[in-house]
Amino acid sequence: MFKTADGETLELAPWRMRRLLRLIADARSYPAGTPPQMLIQDLRLIISRARRVSSQPRVGTAKYQSTGACCRACLLARQQKSSGVLELVGLSIVPQVMRGLLNESRQLELEFESSPKSANLVLRWQYWNSLTDAMNGSRGAGIYMLMRGSLPVYVGMSQNLPQRLRQHLWCAVRHRDGGLSAWSASVERPQDLAAVEHALVRALGPRVSNDRLQGTLRVGPGGLTIRNLLPGGLTSARAPGNQLLLLPGAEFELAA
Repeated sequence: MFKTADGETLELAPWRMRRLLRLIADARSYPAGTPPQMLIQDLRLIISRARRVSSQPRVGTAKYQSTGACCRACLLARQQKSSGVLELVGLSIVPQVMRGLLNESRQLELEFESSPKSANLVLRWQYWNSLTDAMNGSRGAGIYMLMRGSLPVYVGMSQNLPQRLRQHLWCAVRHRDGGLSAWSASVERPQDLAAVEHALVRALGPRVSNDRLQGTLRVGPGGLTIRNLLPGGLTSARAPGNQLLLLPGAEFELAA
């Protein structure tokens, strides 16, 4: 259990803790073999500086922001119906070194993996030969897919694609990884972003390295219709005809 700056107690499932510790390790560029106790200490410090900034009693969720620790972070907790305790279900972090490069108000985009999602749109993908081209050519909110040759390696979303791709470019330069290209597609309604990202990760499965969004995608009351789901000749048995057509209440499992 972890205490926030307001004295609230947040519980954390062991499997989700492992995922969050990986996020912290990546954000802080810890070397392989870093003791898990050090990562847990960072996580405990992040949560201890977190204060509740909003809540949605109807769905039992609360959002927190943490500053002054090793990373700036946004956290999401959900109240368990059976016990009433708050369980930490999401974490988005920005390492200290990135703060001068990013618009903080838009960088903290939190993914709530178990929340039902709805969307109805057609994706119009644009290919970019490099991350620099993607950063300079993309506009507004949208979805993106990082590629290594013809293989997808990561899927992401942002309300500001140039800023998010700038972060990826910074990381690629730091790690001397110049072999990445990208696809991007604008998404007119920002509220559709989470549904599209989750659907893409579900469809591509282990082909991408996303360690979030590993839970089942649950379809909200508006249904889920995404046409031209995958770009550049990519296919998925989970999206026949390169489209996703799911009724309200349906579930979309991870592709094998």
